[in-house]
Amino acid sequence: MKSETIQVATEAVAGLLWIYLNVPGDASAPEFEAHAGELVTKIRCNPGIVYAEQQLRILQVQILCGRLDLFRMTELAKRVVAVVRGAGLVEERQLAA
Repeated sequence: MKSETIQVATEAVAGLLWIYLNVPGDASAPEFEAHAGELVTKIRCNPGIVYAEQQLRILQVQILCGRLDLFRMTELAKRVVAVVRGAGLVEERQLAA
């Protein structure tokens, strides 16, 4: 069950990445699902919005070589963390930290 939940959360995060980030023309859905999977894994360990925003900035600028929109990064980070938390993928001890 948890693997299905992780997969659905990953797909949801991939969709958010596709909507919010400056996507290069040659980007593919599987590529974004891979980035989303890595992000979900990282956020499960550190569910803070600031951390998620840092990871998204790295993805946008260093990996996708795109222009950085700070407001969009903050909004995207909030939504991505909400998806991971809402899916119940973050342990209570991580939320308390």
